[in-house]
Amino acid sequence: MELRISQLERLAALRSAGVLSDTEFEEQKRQLLGGEATSDSHSEAMDAAASARKTTLFGLCPTCRSTIQMDATVCPRCGASKAARTDWAPRPI
Repeated sequence: MELRISQLERLAALRSAGVLSDTEFEEQKRQLLGGEATSDSHSEAMDAAASARKTTLFGLCPTCRSTIQMDATVCPRCGASKAARTDWAPRPI
């Protein structure tokens, strides 16, 4: 059960980072919750697909720790921005 929760959180992070589309996220979630066995090869395939589609670098918002693009000036989740704090910048993952 904990493995599924961890995988769902990982899928959600990939979707919020723009690595997975909503359709891809829903398909992966359906497979995961549908009871299909999730193997290491499935996780590796997901990682390979995400890496192949990744065109920008991602980091963590220093305020809420959500995944955002490194060149972001505003966090879409919490609204923190460079304008509010001069030391604010995404931290590389």
